[in-house]
Amino acid sequence: MNKIELTGRLTKDAEIKTLDSGMKLAKFCLAVNRRSKKEEHPEADFFWCQAWDKVAELIGKYVHKGDKVGIVGRVQTGKYQDKNGESRDRFEVVVEEIEFLSEKRSDSSAPVPSEPSAPPAELPFEI
Repeated sequence: MNKIELTGRLTKDAEIKTLDSGMKLAKFCLAVNRRSKKEEHPEADFFWCQAWDKVAELIGKYVHKGDKVGIVGRVQTGKYQDKNGESRDRFEVVVEEIEFLSEKRSDSSAPVPSEPSAPPAELPFEI
C-alpha cells in the first residue's frame, strides 16, 4: 500500500498551472517538523507535493505561505535530469485529500506564522 499522511506548513504560496488539457496542477513544498528534544529549534523535513483538479483549485484559492494543512496522498517516484545533464531520482507526494488546519484569515495582510528553515532548491524539473 502506498499511502502517506503529513501535517505541515507551506513554505511559500503554491504554484498553480492550467495545463493545455484544461487540468489544474498545484505544486508546493510542505515543511513538516520532526519531533525533537530541542523544542526551541525544531528540525523539519521538506516534501515536494503536487495536487490535481479540484484539490489544486482548493489549494490555489484557500492555502497560502505559512498555512498549516493536513494532506493524504501517495508517494510518486521518477527521474529527471539536473542542470549538468545527470540523471536524478525525484520523490513527490501526490495529494489526494487536504484539510485546512490554519485559522481563516480576515484579510490578505494578516501576519504569517514563522516558517522553519529554508527548503531545498526549487523543483528541478518542468511539467
